[in-house]
Formats: sequence, structure tokens, C-alpha cells
Amino acid sequence: MLSKEKLAFYRRKLEEEERAILKEIEEGKQKMDFGDDVDSFEEEADEAEEESTRLGIDAVLTDRLNHIRIALGKIQDGTYGTCAKCGSEIEEAILNVVPESDLCRACKAKEQKSSAK
Repeated sequence: MLSKEKLAFYRRKLEEEERAILKEIEEGKQKMDFGDDVDSFEEEADEAEEESTRLGIDAVLTDRLNHIRIALGKIQDGTYGTCAKCGSEIEEAILNVVPESDLCRACKAKEQKSSAK
């Protein structure tokens, strides 16, 4: 079980990540304003490709943001650091790298093996 100090540490880390992701999403939206001055087909194609790439990045960021918010909710309700599959404690080595993780090392390995098939 994580100490109050460790929970406070992970809460701060998750909140910092949340702010950074929100900022990155907002900056991406601001960069998307291409204007109406399309001079050539190539320019239009480049802008469409850039928009497509940005939408993909936003999807990944939004997914991570959702996981972070779920983890913050788990800190609030006292279930943070518990594996969603087996109920065992998630190793701190994992939480230090991916604080929004909801799986222990063993369940993550099983999940990766089954998705590789």
C-alpha cells in the first residue's frame, strides 16, 4: 500500500502531466489555422496531411489524458496503485514511469502477449 507521501507525489506528477497535455492540445489547435490563401494543390495536400497528423496526435493525447484523469479519481477514492485485472499492488517502478498505469507488471505482460497473437 502506498504511503500518503507517495500518493501526494503521484497526484502532483499526474496533475503536471494533465496540464502539459492540455497545453499541447491547445497549442496544436492554434497551429491548425491554415487560412484561406491556398496557392497550389501541393500546399492544400500538405495542409491536409498536417491536419491528419495533428488529429492522430490529439487522439493519443486525449486517450492519455483520460487515463490520467481516471488515475486521479483512483487516488481520490483510495484505489490508486491497485491492478485493475488481478487486484494486486502495481509496482512503484511502473508507477514512476507511467503513473496512470492500471495494470501490474504480470498483467501487462499477459495483455501484451495476447495482443501480439
